[in-house]
Amino acid sequence: MTEIELHVHTCDGVEPKLIKIASDATVEQLVNAIQAAGAAIGESGEEIILWIENKEVTCRKHQKIHEHGIKHGHHLRFHRGQIKVKVAYTGHDDYEGEFSPEATVGTVKLKAMGKFEIESGAADKYVLQHDNVNIDDKVKIGALGKCEVKLVLLLKKPQEKGYAG
Repeated sequence: MTEIELHVHTCDGVEPKLIKIASDATVEQLVNAIQAAGAAIGESGEEIILWIENKEVTCRKHQKIHEHGIKHGHHLRFHRGQIKVKVAYTGHDDYEGEFSPEATVGTVKLKAMGKFEIESGAADKYVLQHDNVNIDDKVKIGALGKCEVKLVLLLKKPQEKGYAG
């Protein structure tokens, strides 16, 4: 039996924890190892959603970890319950809310716009940024790989018209 090392990202904002586990371990054994490392990962149900190298994968607890593509050195993330989201908008207090990992960036944008008293009909004129990168409205909050997400609401720049002189 060979052991592999995995980097487990927890919700407490610290560096990932390095765990060792048998390469033929089950997902349930992986969950137990993650819990033993001090992470708060859910117990309920036969399935668990893990983000393996930033790809969302639904894992069945009785299956082997290698069946889900988990390999030595991989980074694993998981979400338990809701993700805390903070949205900044110039001149206003931050919007704060909790969302399911399945919620889209567009849903968060509309909620934040309501707090900032911006009409929802103007949603296509605004964009949310994460780490200075525009995020498409269809992206799921859970795909950002964190339990706390900080976003910035910005007015999109209008398309410049060409000058025919």
